[in-house]
Amino acid sequence: KKETAVADCLRYERACDAINFAGAEPEHNITLTSFWIDRTEVTNRQYRLCVAAGACRPPLQNNSWSHPDYFNNSEFDHFPVIYVSWFDARDYCTWAGRRLPGEAEWEKAARGADGRLYPWGNGTVSGLRANFADKNFPYKYAYDREDDGYKDIAPVGSYPAGASPYGVMDLAGNVHEWVSSLFKPYPYIAGDGREDANQTGERVVRGNALDSDITLLRSAGRSSLPPDKRYDYLGFRCAGDN
Repeated sequence: KKETAVADCLRYERACDAINFAGAEPEHNITLTSFWIDRTEVTNRQYRLCVAAGACRPPLQNNSWSHPDYFNNSEFDHFPVIYVSWFDARDYCTWAGRRLPGEAEWEKAARGADGRLYPWGNGTVSGLRANFADKNFPYKYAYDREDDGYKDIAPVGSYPAGASPYGVMDLAGNVHEWVSSLFKPYPYIAGDGREDANQTGERVVRGNALDSDITLLRSAGRSSLPPDKRYDYLGFRCAGDN
């Protein structure tokens, strides 16, 4: 099943190349209106405030991959919230007076005006630029020549050398991110219903995570999941209109 394949992809990067890049064509240009996007992914501390206000439900699980006490532990206040669904992400952004970014906005924030491969440009992936499957990650595909300093999720903003041209952090690695868009074929047409929050269907997941193979960190990758799914390594950031 596609859902199982994508879940395995998000957790173990199996068949991710086909899932991430087959749907990222054809290459095309679009025009966006002015917007802003969060510099970092939404953190545990930020999301706990929404839970305490009664506007958000808690994450599905309190743990991360290697930390049994993650979400409710102040030690991880500045780490990305995980185990949240698309609905949870939408509810948080609404509560915070923001919204989820569209996938075109997310990609613009990552690739800049020059269509770069990675947020930092077209240079090589390194442990100074992103949290990905490096020597600390216990799977065969991990790239053992790099050390990003973490065997699990990193605090937001830990890789300033990996910032996008707009100063946006962690658009490659750390956690995958929900965006607002329904998963539809390219070219991206904002008015074709893909940005309708009331439509049913799978929602787009952008970016990559700490379990991502080094070859899969390109900013153009896209995948999708049913909006009610909640996984480790899956978080979000918010955006808004200028």
